[in-house]
Parts: sequence; C-alpha cells; structure tokens
Amino acid sequence: MVLIFARASFLDNVCSGCKDKAFCMRVLGSDPRSPNAGYDELAGIAIELASASATATRPKILSLLRSAKDPQLISNFQTCNENYGNALDSLRRAPESLKRRDYVDLHLQGDTVFEEVYQCEHVFKSGSPLTNENYRLEQLGIIIGVIASDAK
Repeated sequence: MVLIFARASFLDNVCSGCKDKAFCMRVLGSDPRSPNAGYDELAGIAIELASASATATRPKILSLLRSAKDPQLISNFQTCNENYGNALDSLRRAPESLKRRDYVDLHLQGDTVFEEVYQCEHVFKSGSPLTNENYRLEQLGIIIGVIASDAK
C-alpha cells in the first residue's frame, strides 16, 4: 500500500495563519500567479493588492472630506487621509524589504499598514463610511505580516 501525501501550497500555509482565511484565499487566490507561488511571490502579490487598494481609497477619503460639514467628520477624514498616506509609505518600502529578504522589516511594513487603517476605522465613534475599504486593507496588511513571519 502506497500513501501519497499532498504538499500544502504556500498559499494554504499563509491563509491558514490569517484571521480571515476565506478572505485571504479569495483575494490572494484570485491572482493566477498564486497557486504555484512561493512566499516571496505571494508577498509581492499582497503588496501589489494592498497598494492598489490604498491608492483607490484615497480619492474616496478626499471626496468625503470635501463634502463633510461636521467638524468631527472633517477631523476624522483628515486623520484617515493621513493614515492612508502612512500606509502607502509603508507599502512603497515593502518591495525593497522583500528584495533584500529583510522579513523583519517586511513584517513591520505589514503591521504598519494594519495599524494605520485600524486607526482610521476606529476614529469614527459610530460607523465608518470606509469600513469595507479599511477591512480589505487591514487584512492585506495582516497577510503581508503572516508571509514575512512564515518566510523567515
């Protein structure tokens, strides 16, 4: 009797370490490069997705800021704009960390993305108009951090 064990893919390993495994599998798995990708390739994909997400959300934040009349909402959107700017700065640094295989720094960049977006979401006391965008970017930040931890 011969037993054959299938090797779990790097994608499965990464997503198993994420809080929202279904999100990870859906988002990373939707990229045709993912099924056969190693950790570094998956990190690159996650960085690309996170950068695209953050870049696409900035105009929405600015539009909400321009239309806001309430001083508290104006302050909240200014905070979120700054948070997303900081997240994008981290995402600009992340590819160089990956290239150097500096997984400690890559993990830090993923954590920074998560923290910045978490702060944006929680500056609103009751319901953020950015909840969906924030959740997506938070999860991508987590994925980057998980990949960096796994790749060490």
